[in-house]
Amino acid sequence: MIKLCASDMDGTLLNNQGQLSSYTIEAMKAVQENGIIFVVITGRADEGVELLLEKSKVNCYRIVMNGAQIKDLNKNLLYEKTIPFDQIEIFYETLKDSGFVYSFYGENCRYTFFTIDEHRIIDERLTKTKMPDKRYAHFYQIHSVEELRKKKIFKMEARCENLERIAPLRDKLSKSTNLNVTSAVHFNVEATHKEANKAMALKKLCEMLNISEKDVAIFGDGLNDEILFQNFAETYAVSNACEEVKKLSKYKIGSNDSDAVAKTLFSFILSKV
Repeated sequence: MIKLCASDMDGTLLNNQGQLSSYTIEAMKAVQENGIIFVVITGRADEGVELLLEKSKVNCYRIVMNGAQIKDLNKNLLYEKTIPFDQIEIFYETLKDSGFVYSFYGENCRYTFFTIDEHRIIDERLTKTKMPDKRYAHFYQIHSVEELRKKKIFKMEARCENLERIAPLRDKLSKSTNLNVTSAVHFNVEATHKEANKAMALKKLCEMLNISEKDVAIFGDGLNDEILFQNFAETYAVSNACEEVKKLSKYKIGSNDSDAVAKTLFSFILSKV
């Protein structure tokens, strides 16, 4: 019996406009009311999750930045893994003259060598969505990587409009660093502590909540979800998922833009009746 549902956000729980539909919000609340724990498990930082959940009035467990942090229903920190400075330096040296726009995720903030306008331009081009000012409220421009030495950095990310450059960068960082390197969307590369990935974080949360892994349902679409599909049995790939995730999934459902996750959540409730 499913006791916990863990869903990726972008490309899975969110529609093509990057929003939670009213039906999905209803489903998230309904499973919780029926005793099923709901967890968002995402590459986003917590402030990016909060932008969406505060509108929906849904309180749920959060695994953010690809497993670098776990937060409870009240947004209290349960677990975190930060990136060693020597790995930050390697990432910076690799990216500094690359043409990628990149940033470093701290505690509810991002450090960057670029201006907010530079971030906004590439974000809007890549997502084809106008970004709210609130998204950039906690961006801090730095001028030297040394400024990050004493900062807590949980995730590093690079974005590029030339999609053919994404996989080579991901491969290069995988070989040159001791980091967990993946992609949340087709236009980015993300890096976290070697021990910070979605599967390890979710297993840790299951231990905290005393829930068996066989009672967990996973929903995902991207490369950063692949490790979840490798480590859990009850896996659901949306139809727009990458091929790596589809091949590993136990079940295939509709697209993120057709409320496929929400429909499956309601089916879990019906199976309990």
